[in-house]
Amino acid sequence: MLIAPGVGSLLGIGLTAAADRWSRRGIAAFGAGTFALAFAMFAWAPNGVMITAAAVLAGFGATGMVDAVEVGLLDVATSDRLRVWLARQNIAGVAGDLVAPAVLAALAFAGLGWRVAFAIGAVGLAAYAVLLATAPLPPPEPGDDDSDDDQGSGSIWDVLGDPRVWVIGLLSLLAVPFDEPFVGFLIAHLGQTRGVAAGTATTIAAISVCGGLLVHGLAARRPLRASNRVLFMIGAAAMLAGSVVVTAATTLPVIALAACAVSGGLDLCWLAIQHRGLTLRPGQAGQTKAVISTVENVGFGLPLAIGAVADTATLTAAMATFALLAALLLGVAASAERALGSSTPGPPG
Repeated sequence: MLIAPGVGSLLGIGLTAAADRWSRRGIAAFGAGTFALAFAMFAWAPNGVMITAAAVLAGFGATGMVDAVEVGLLDVATSDRLRVWLARQNIAGVAGDLVAPAVLAALAFAGLGWRVAFAIGAVGLAAYAVLLATAPLPPPEPGDDDSDDDQGSGSIWDVLGDPRVWVIGLLSLLAVPFDEPFVGFLIAHLGQTRGVAAGTATTIAAISVCGGLLVHGLAARRPLRASNRVLFMIGAAAMLAGSVVVTAATTLPVIALAACAVSGGLDLCWLAIQHRGLTLRPGQAGQTKAVISTVENVGFGLPLAIGAVADTATLTAAMATFALLAALLLGVAASAERALGSSTPGPPG
């Protein structure tokens, strides 16, 4: 069941690539409508087969909805202001992560089941699909964005042949485990290794989100002046330091601050990856993002390897693996000047 949305996301990458040539507004609205249908299926599904089908459909629709809007930002923002809008988009995403559990808890307290939550979500997504269908996103204009490269538009084979795309994909792959998987291992580490109560461990994990909110909050107010490469290296260094402290520390406030550093570093890296991926190849932002996302999806297998470390060794060793991944991220970023770009985006428009 947990794999099903990922399968749908891989299928949805075709919608991401299509955003270079077709209406971003239409693709986003279609994705949101498909997402709404998936939620309706969850609310109605009589068996596991239908629930699995709904999960696949949800991954497909969400990918088209989110990626088309993200690519569409190129139509309304300069390369420098693009970071500001991406940060605002990411804040909305984090808010959704926090609101969803609260809604489920409220419905449970009211004696309503999870199917009611999906039914409410289906109505909301259907309304959002209508909103996207009328959104003022202009049609794509290949080659007319604010990239810092003189790379003309071309075919998907040009994207596949660009080594910079693969480097960014590798960085995305290595960063994936620091999202939800890191939080899950952190809770287990605190509970089983440090003897922390489940509620306290979950609270610390929730507090860690503040690091990412701080980064996106600052980036959403004004354009960051550093290059994507510098931002990524700062973020990777914060993830490395935070991972080491989380693994070794025994004081809960210190662990909470270190977890915030990991979250903030990850979101700083992610902002750099988003911006660079969208501006790397003029006229091919969708196809570039599709290739990067495909490589990135391989990273969802890394938590399985970290879990194997926990099973064969200890949870402490598993947490130390995150520090090794962060060190690898920092090393790759340090040698990826051409892929990440060493120049600062132009003045805000």
